[in-house]
Amino acid sequence: MEAFLGILAGTAIAISLIGAAISILMIVVQCKIFSKMGAPWWAALIPFFNTWVLCEKVVGHGAKMFILLIPIFGWFIYPFVLIFKQYKVLGKSTAFAILGLLFTPICQVIIAFDNSVYLGPC
Repeated sequence: MEAFLGILAGTAIAISLIGAAISILMIVVQCKIFSKMGAPWWAALIPFFNTWVLCEKVVGHGAKMFILLIPIFGWFIYPFVLIFKQYKVLGKSTAFAILGLLFTPICQVIIAFDNSVYLGPC
């Protein structure tokens, strides 16, 4: 029984460390993407302000973030619109943007570390 608890504790610690590493990676990725779009990197770390800046850089006006408060559309559809347009304003193809909707974390890492250039809001 003690061996089982030791294995269980070790597994929990390993999963926690992997989760922490992925979280730190995604924070770095978001900071790099914000920098690439011409926003201060620290804007990615501040809740609500990061959404305002993202809407400003992607759709042209930060106040459009309030669309996210509309039930159904704002919760399920508009976030996908923002993600899709984020890839487009960074010069990626429509095919990459669709892949980005399906595999957002992986495509975010690709965007952060490639040589894509911010084209301005669409």
